Amino acid sequence: MRIVFLNAENLFITPKDHPGKHQLEKDPQKCRQLANALFEIDAEFVWIIEVGGIESLQLFSKLYLDDRYQASLIPSNSDRGIDIGVLSKRGLPYRMELCTNKNYDLPFNYPYEIAANEMAAKVGQPLPFASHKLSRDFSELRLFHKGTKKPFLIMLCVHLKSQLDAKGIDPRGFLRREAEVKLLKRVVKSLNKHFGEDVPVIFGGDFNGRANGDSMDPEFLALKKLPHKELADLLSLEHHDRITHVYFDKWDKKIEQQMDFCFVPPSLWKQVDHQNSGIYRWKAASDGPLPIPQSQFQRYGLPSDHYPVVLSLNLGV
Repeated sequence: MRIVFLNAENLFITPKDHPGKHQLEKDPQKCRQLANALFEIDAEFVWIIEVGGIESLQLFSKLYLDDRYQASLIPSNSDRGIDIGVLSKRGLPYRMELCTNKNYDLPFNYPYEIAANEMAAKVGQPLPFASHKLSRDFSELRLFHKGTKKPFLIMLCVHLKSQLDAKGIDPRGFLRREAEVKLLKRVVKSLNKHFGEDVPVIFGGDFNGRANGDSMDPEFLALKKLPHKELADLLSLEHHDRITHVYFDKWDKKIEQQMDFCFVPPSLWKQVDHQNSGIYRWKAASDGPLPIPQSQFQRYGLPSDHYPVVLSLNLGV
């Protein structure tokens, strides 16, 4: 079984009879580049992050993937209309159940909200601020063998709070992202408790920070309380092979880092296919992998500002 986690960077696709429906319409050439990569990877499941709803996901499969995949999506809490969807290859011998975790309270409030709530409580007034929920979702896919009620595998695709702080209330989105990571840990532990430790729970996606390793950002420390290992560690990848995101700051300085991860539970470590797992590198039409961009111009030539994370498993199912 092969699974892909991909932030496709604003995958908005407009029906031909509704031209101009989306302001962030994805360049058709970039859609074809995405599709060519997915054809080559040939995964059973492709998680798409930053997709513009179910219509865009369905159109991407129909127009660019020869409709080989069934599109599934539950709208998230995103205020930008960027959701998390999954493409599952048609004809798979499993029953699939897509779930959402978007309705859980984190629980979390920003410092100014906490202060306002405390002031209201002192004078017996209703609290003005409820707890925040996930900025997007942890989209959850449960796989069942036909005729069974217990899943044999669970996947979570995450898109954590970005580092943007337009309102100036949470520098680099640290506090909100930390609360989301703590909820992610609780969700994984809850699934383990409900279904049993023998049901593997994989989680991956865009973490919007350094969620692993010696340089782990502090908001991700809760992940250390889970037994999972990150895919790049299981594969013993060098630093340059772990890069999943490249951007250039306002001084045109290149920033390259791993922001996309896949965490694998202990029960699956020996099933990881090392040869066919890792960080996929975008390719030119007829050449090999493109080098990491060295300029803004080269970066904009890629189909996405993220690289796909590919997990291949020898499950025997």
